[in-house]
Amino acid sequence: MFGDRLKLAREKADYSLRGLADALGGEVTPQAIGKYECGEMMPRSGVLIHMAKMLDVSLEYLLSEHIEELSHVRYSRHDI
Repeated sequence: MFGDRLKLAREKADYSLRGLADALGGEVTPQAIGKYECGEMMPRSGVLIHMAKMLDVSLEYLLSEHIEELSHVRYSRHDI
């Protein structure tokens, strides 16, 4: 569930994996973000907080098991 929400929030914010990693100041690699989205890893709490801020979503949204939808999802890339 976390990985799906992270991917949806990242796409809504118009970030590629690399773009989000760059926006996070190199705290994590694009590969790590991909693993978070696939459910292979979970980020440290500090990274999770930073990602939520960069993606303009709440921690509750990312970690909740309740189903919510984000509107206006775009699928273009945001490369920094």
